[in-house]
Amino acid sequence: MVNLNNQTITSGPIELIPSSDVLKVPREDNVNKLSLPSSPDLYRMNTGDASLRVQKVNDNGEIELTYWDGTGLEPVGGYYTVSGGEIEFFGDAIIGSEPDDDAQDYYKFSYVSDSFQNEIFTTAVPFGAEIYNMHGEMGPRSLSIKVGGTVVTRDQLLSSRPTDVNNTNGVFVDDATGKIEFYGNLRPSYLEEVEVEYYNDVDNRNQVQTFSLTSYIDNYNLENPDLTTNRSLRVYVGGEEIVYDASKTNGYTYENGRVSLYGDARSDIASNEEVKIKYVYDSTSTSKDVYGIRLNNVPEVYNLGSTVTPNSIRVYRNSTEEIEYSNTNGFQYNSTTNTIELYGTSRPDVNDTYLVQMVVPTADVHHQDGKVEIALSQTPETYGTGEPITFLVEVDGANVEYDDTKTNGYFYNSQTNRIELYGDARPEANNTSNPDVKVSFVYESSSSSRGNDTYDFQLASNTLDYGLASVTGPKAIRVYQSGVEVPYDSENGFTYDRDFNRLSLHGSYRPDFDDNSGDFQVYSLTANDLVQHIPQNSYIYKVIMNGEEVLKVQDPTGNGYTVKGQQVEIVGNARPDITNSLTGVSLTVQYFDSLEISLNDHMPNNYFHNYCDHETGDSLTGAEVDPSQLAVTLDGNLLSTNQYSLQDSIVVLNKDSITLGAGNHTLSVDYRVRQAIGYEPNEFTFQVGANSGQNFKVEIASFDNLLRDTNIICVRTQEDAARGLKIIDNALDFVLQELGNVGAVENRLDHIATNLSVMEENTVASLSRIQDTDLAREAMSLLKEQILTQAQQAMAVHLKQSQEQVLGLLK
Repeated sequence: MVNLNNQTITSGPIELIPSSDVLKVPREDNVNKLSLPSSPDLYRMNTGDASLRVQKVNDNGEIELTYWDGTGLEPVGGYYTVSGGEIEFFGDAIIGSEPDDDAQDYYKFSYVSDSFQNEIFTTAVPFGAEIYNMHGEMGPRSLSIKVGGTVVTRDQLLSSRPTDVNNTNGVFVDDATGKIEFYGNLRPSYLEEVEVEYYNDVDNRNQVQTFSLTSYIDNYNLENPDLTTNRSLRVYVGGEEIVYDASKTNGYTYENGRVSLYGDARSDIASNEEVKIKYVYDSTSTSKDVYGIRLNNVPEVYNLGSTVTPNSIRVYRNSTEEIEYSNTNGFQYNSTTNTIELYGTSRPDVNDTYLVQMVVPTADVHHQDGKVEIALSQTPETYGTGEPITFLVEVDGANVEYDDTKTNGYFYNSQTNRIELYGDARPEANNTSNPDVKVSFVYESSSSSRGNDTYDFQLASNTLDYGLASVTGPKAIRVYQSGVEVPYDSENGFTYDRDFNRLSLHGSYRPDFDDNSGDFQVYSLTANDLVQHIPQNSYIYKVIMNGEEVLKVQDPTGNGYTVKGQQVEIVGNARPDITNSLTGVSLTVQYFDSLEISLNDHMPNNYFHNYCDHETGDSLTGAEVDPSQLAVTLDGNLLSTNQYSLQDSIVVLNKDSITLGAGNHTLSVDYRVRQAIGYEPNEFTFQVGANSGQNFKVEIASFDNLLRDTNIICVRTQEDAARGLKIIDNALDFVLQELGNVGAVENRLDHIATNLSVMEENTVASLSRIQDTDLAREAMSLLKEQILTQAQQAMAVHLKQSQEQVLGLLK
């Protein structure tokens, strides 16, 4: 069948009987007739390559039906006729006329259609196609026509429409109508597809093959017939270069951004010729006769076109061919547009590449002022004109001398912090891989003082400086140059200014331009390196520095470690000696965090039966740790009582009675807390009589118990309030009861006081009578004492006389 949309022939069937027809047979109002979407062509009918093929498909398979044009005898059996797009079936060709026909049968149509039903098959030339040399002429053709996959050859193309249609085999392309007519055996059968390949007519200029290019190409040397000369545009067709033809006959032209091919220069689609266009792209503002190379950077300009080197700009073609400086057959530099302009034979061919070598300064310096400036990334040190030299300037691999006359050499401009090159010291824009300018210099950190004839290092603010001038003993600072120690010397060595924390190199030990950043090593210690902080109330066990134990000293001028508050510090010769092999300090202080363990002597919060789970209630009773129920265990070993003591609720270890090594230790305490659960009553004893045992004891209950009970009251719910009211009622009953007891005691004391008053009166009267009776007895006692005294005196006198008489007899 033929697809009418693209006028191609396909082999797939089209089911023309609608699926709504149960028997799939012609409808009653159009008996034995069906209409095709288009009128099929009718040629070579009832042959294998006919333009129309109709088949009835039933259980016996596909049955080829016979076409009858109405002439001659009517075909035996079944057949069909065609009138326009209508097909009528007769005899056995009708579905349902044969025993094998059923409701699943259908017709299958395959045909070619150009809607004319004549002896010619016609199809349209594709829209927008070029048409040239399609009438059998020699030369390239614009269309390639295939019938059933077979290409129509040049000799099958007809120069004109034939008069004998039935006896002509060929294809005629009608330029005027845009139709392709197929005659004779070149007409397609129902099995064949017609394909047309073509070139697009992009500019509506039929017979001219056109290609659009960018508008930025140059157009020099195009009309020069010598293809060996450089030119900005080259055109190749089928791999062969064609020439420019201003007559527009057989060649190409370039106008308004279009390359147009004429005559035999056009490509032949039948030979699958490729058109390749090479051109030079020029986006600069130069004229079409000058090729421009736009520069991304602004170069320096000196010695251009001069035989004197160095030159600041050089141009190379194809990497090796140098272009001279000339406005005829060379290059020029346009400073206004910052463009390299190529003239004459120096202009590129389509395959040429260019390399522009130029001296480009940094973006923040002045250009094209006769000197080349190199901005330095840092401010250099510039101590003196003698050794060591702080600058090394290399241009194109050669050393450049300092020249303060600014003629031929380099100059350091301290105001701009730039190296300036003058004269022959300026770099050459040569075609080599060597760096143009290399500047090496000595620099100091921004925190150091420059230009002071020394090279300085800024050290930390807490840097130590012990032992620097000493021949023996440890040193806190050492300096090495390439592994060799620098002496402590203000003329030729190093010094350290502790006020500014600045280490300075002097004399020959100052770095010069060829020293690297790693050639000098400064090793120093800070105060933090020799100090460790320990927690408050901790006890030091051992101090180790760099793997060796350090002993404690009491005198800060000694050699060891001292403890000031919570700080352990290394002093004296125990301090480390810093070297390039000992570059740091490892200080370890082993200590016990504390020898005291606080015990919790509080009773549980729920001990007093708080009925609100979130209130604790403060107990008014006291608690203490029971020393008789105390057991202290260290690392699983029970300690004796002389190894610890209990101070209030704190267990204090006796550090002199235990030995603890470095590491973790486990200390456990098993103890009991004695807690008062109530307050004893208040007892008062009154002496109510003169004799022993005549007393009256009074006992008043403690009101602290009442406060303890009411302290647990909380009110969150109605139930809590009811419990609280009950406690308050009990407290009121307690207060009333105690008030009654106190009143009874008061009445008893009043009664005792009354009885004692009566007893006092009786005692006073009895005492008066007794005192009167004793007066006579005392008078008699006085007389007795007088008589006895006188008798004793008389006996003493007599005794003395008797002793003197006895002594006189002995004489």
